[in-house]
Amino acid sequence: MLMKTISEIYENHPEKPYINLKYELDLIQKPIPKRNMIRTEEGLLPGHIVMLWRISFGTYTTESPHHKYFYTTYGIDADK
Repeated sequence: MLMKTISEIYENHPEKPYINLKYELDLIQKPIPKRNMIRTEEGLLPGHIVMLWRISFGTYTTESPHHKYFYTTYGIDADK
């Protein structure tokens, strides 16, 4: 069985997700849903909103380690 490439998997997404090389195989086996790559009117992706929600608790900072779901579920670069 041939595996699809990242480009093939995400060619029909509204936006190509950020691909962290550490999770590339995960993203081939279980792609990020298209709905997670649709921006709001304000230009945010769902992953950005989740990150802002976590920041609002006051316990998540720029020093906090980023959970892998930002990369594997939401397709955002959590470092930016």
